[in-house]
This record gives sequence, structure tokens and C-alpha cells, in this order.
Amino acid sequence: MISSIILKTTLFWELEETRFNTWNEKTIVEKVKSCLNRLRVYVEKKTIPHYFAKENNLFTGKFAENKNQIELLKTIDSLSQNLLVHLYMDSTSIMPPFGDNEDIQLECKWRQDIVFCRNYFYCNIENALHCCTLSDLKRFEHGLDGHMEQCVIDVHKHKARELLSLKLATTLYTTYGNNKEESKLNEIEERYKEALTVDAICGMLHLATFYLRQHRLKEVLTVINIIYEKEVLLYDGGSSTIRVLQFKEDLQIDENRDLNIAHDISFFYSDMCAPDIIHAELCVNNESIIRIHPLVYMFLLEFLVSTELSNNRREALEKLSCEVLKSRGGHDTDIAINICGYCNLVFGDRKNALFFFLRSFRIRPSVQNVCLFYVGIMLFELIRR
Repeated sequence: MISSIILKTTLFWELEETRFNTWNEKTIVEKVKSCLNRLRVYVEKKTIPHYFAKENNLFTGKFAENKNQIELLKTIDSLSQNLLVHLYMDSTSIMPPFGDNEDIQLECKWRQDIVFCRNYFYCNIENALHCCTLSDLKRFEHGLDGHMEQCVIDVHKHKARELLSLKLATTLYTTYGNNKEESKLNEIEERYKEALTVDAICGMLHLATFYLRQHRLKEVLTVINIIYEKEVLLYDGGSSTIRVLQFKEDLQIDENRDLNIAHDISFFYSDMCAPDIIHAELCVNNESIIRIHPLVYMFLLEFLVSTELSNNRREALEKLSCEVLKSRGGHDTDIAINICGYCNLVFGDRKNALFFFLRSFRIRPSVQNVCLFYVGIMLFELIRR
């Protein structure tokens, strides 16, 4: 009943009757919903005027039976109420392969399990959730539960649920403020645990960050030790050109072995559950999101814990430095180098800290590079002496 020309006509009339400067990337969800509301009115009235010839009704003869109109109104309402689910879940659906060609089936399975998790699906869902309020997130969760009839691959639905739990955890942490009741903290922790398997590392690193913010340092180390047990991971992020992560350099990788996938760990400007150095990067860079190589971030957590416990600080710093130097070649390299410089500064090695900060500035010569802030602190301390 709803052809492409009807959808286009609805869009044309929406464009005609709204201000041009209100259409942008930030308002896209709002505009889709507005178009759906307009379409609903047209269906209720059984009239949609042709854009170029208003006297022509494109719905003529379409609603001879009232049940067609009622079913269509229900569909439009369902779309409006669960808009995020439909926009970001249906866009990542891929149909099962046709025929009995074994090679095609294997390729499709590989794409389902690996490629779409990051290259398209993972980032889209992550970025979409960032734009949501707490009530939006809860509607999204409800929408996922009621999305069974749609052609959505189960692995995508499962991944979306984990990403949603992760975003709910960080949003709840920010919403409850500094004075969090024990029941609220337990709720946040459970949400983080629901997202543990969002990939091989990042879900656990977010949980470890929560423990760090709660000063539960032994639990941070417990999580990190679990990551060490993984030995070999396939890296699918953008902060390094090295595609395999391993903790034992001499380990032989079996070509037939299924490897778990590790992504970059992401932090948004609104996230309060993050170390101070991450907040500094977000604030000074004026970025809405930064992504960090997972092992760089893991070694950062290990160093921060060792500083608090006054235990194995040098060893943790050496591991961090080696990983930063090894994982060059991707995006946001300057952030990883700044993290290393910061940790050297905390350790008291100003010479090494300055080395990393100067290196970072050569990569990103900008006043929005946080390395200038740390260099300023170093100069202030020298002058004060």
C-alpha cells in the first residue's frame, strides 16, 4: 500500500513546510519521526496530495477496506515508537545466501560473525546510542525485545543488546552523580557485566574502569589477569595497523584457530566513568568521542593501579611504553603517546615524559593537543622551584 513514490511525496511535503537549516545530521532521527507522523495523518485522512499536482490523491482506491488502514496505522506507530531499533538494526540486516553453494554460506557466516561486528554494525550502534537519553535507551531495550518479527540476524541483535547494556551502564553512572547508593552501584555493575562479551577486551576494560573509579583495585587486576589468559586476539580497530594482538611473542598461531575479536575502546564526552587522563583528552581536544587501542588502555589501567598500590610501577610503565611504540600507524596515535607521556610524568621521569609529548605534538601540532597542557605543568613546576 505504501509505495516509494508515497514515501518520497511525504518527504517532499515535509521539506516544503519546514525550514531548510533544521535538516542536518544531528536532527535526522527527529526528521524521520516527523515524516512518519505526517504519513500517519495522510493515512488517517486517506488522502495524500501529489507534490506536483495537488488535486491528485495518491491514496485513491488504496483503502477500500478499513482493515488495511488500521494495520498500516499500527505499523507506523510501531516504527515511531521503536525508531532507533528499526534505523540501526534493519540497516545491518543481511539476507541468508540463496542456493546450496557451500563457499557462499561460509562467507556469509564469516561476515555475520566478524566483519559486521565492527566495520559497519558496531560503530553505527555505538554512535546511535551516544545520542540517546536514558529514557531513549530504555525504549531501545524494549524495542529489541519486541523486534522478533524483523529480519535481523541473531548475532547482530545480541551485539546490539550488549552495546546497549554498556551505554546504559555509563549513562546510569553519569545520571546518578557522585553520591551513588549501593543499590544504584549494583545496578550499574550488573549492566557492565551484561556487556562483558561485547568483544574480547573492551567490555571487560569498561568493567575494570568502573572498579577503578570505585577504588576496587584488586578487582581491576582480576579483570586484567583474565584478559592476559586470552593469549592471541584478532584486532579489528583503527588505532594500529597490526592485526593480531598477543601477549607472548613466541606463540605460534594456528591458521585454523578461531580468534576472538578485539576493538578499540571508546569514550564519549559525556562519559563520567573514565580515568582523569581520558577526560582531559576529551575536554582539551573538544572531541565528542575518542578511541584508544585496547592494550594501550589496559596497560594504562595496570599502571594506575600499580601507582595506587605502589607495586610494579616500572614494569607496568615499560609494558605501556612498548605497546604505544608498537601500535603506531593508526588513528589517534597522539592520544596513545600522550597517555604514555602522562604516565612517565606521574612516575617522575620528566625526560621521558617530554620525549613523548614532543613526539605527540609533531603528529598533531595543535593547541587542542593535551600534551601542551602537561608541558605547561612541567614548566610551571620548574619555575616554582
